[in-house]
Amino acid sequence: MNLPAESVSDLAPQLLPDKNAPIVTYCLNFTWKRSEQLARELAAMGYTNVRNYQEGKQDWFKAGLPLEGDAPHEQPNGFHASTSEAEGKARLKQAS
Repeated sequence: MNLPAESVSDLAPQLLPDKNAPIVTYCLNFTWKRSEQLARELAAMGYTNVRNYQEGKQDWFKAGLPLEGDAPHEQPNGFHASTSEAEGKARLKQAS
């Protein structure tokens, strides 16, 4: 499910009523850090089994693991994943 970090305090109680359920947060890849923020906020709200999958959806997809839901499973046209965190940071710096 998609739970935007900026809406966690409003949506989590409705969408995630069991505070002991396993929850994994993730972003597209390791250069995006919103999932870390979301995991911290969920833990602060009393969720006890929260983990952050730092490598993200790209890593999962590249490993050939199954995906669920109706979100596109392929990378957007023109998108090229960074091969390392250093490369990702350099690309972000160059873009800004």
